[in-house]
Amino acid sequence: MFFKRSQPDAAQPGAHKAAKSEVEVLATSDAPIMPLPIPDLRRTVDPAGLGFTTTTELEPISGLIGQDRALRAIEFGANMRSNDFNVFVLGPPASGKRTAVKQYLERKAHGEAPPADWVYVNNFDNPNRPKAIRLPSGRARPLAKAMIGAIDELRATIPATFEGEDYGARRRSIEEQFRSGQEGAFEELNKRAAEQNIAIVRTPTGFVMAPTHEGKIVKP
Repeated sequence: MFFKRSQPDAAQPGAHKAAKSEVEVLATSDAPIMPLPIPDLRRTVDPAGLGFTTTTELEPISGLIGQDRALRAIEFGANMRSNDFNVFVLGPPASGKRTAVKQYLERKAHGEAPPADWVYVNNFDNPNRPKAIRLPSGRARPLAKAMIGAIDELRATIPATFEGEDYGARRRSIEEQFRSGQEGAFEELNKRAAEQNIAIVRTPTGFVMAPTHEGKIVKP
């Protein structure tokens, strides 16, 4: 602790002389210097005046202590209902700014309806413009996990289906039906062409039509 001695008033005669005499008396005093008693070396507090028995009875202090203006700014920014507004929090490290914002937003969200989830799904017509789907709160992550599980299951199920006996039998049946229908249609087409003296000839490159006379193809 430091003390500053006041300067004597020049307007009062003898003031400087009186101050000098007082200092000389203190300097030449033979009074012994007594050490301070131990209880005076620390500050003590009466526990009865604190108002509680143990600290478990106290509510923990949260937020930015002594930062009322910053807390009002956070509240103002969080209550903005318009779009394209952001809250930028700046402060030294370990100052509690992140905790203060998180605690305020948690209290604010606790009293409001939970917001909806939004997911983007593939747009097969225009892959560059995915479709946004609005879901009830908490449904986005289960949907994503379910889609991943469905894809993994289909990767194993689809190849096994195409390689199974049921699929092979069904495929042969469809091919036989198609071949029978194709042959029947071709026979009908040949019949109608013959009535018009036209022959339809199969070649390695496809079908060729040629004129006929008395049932025989006319040479070039």
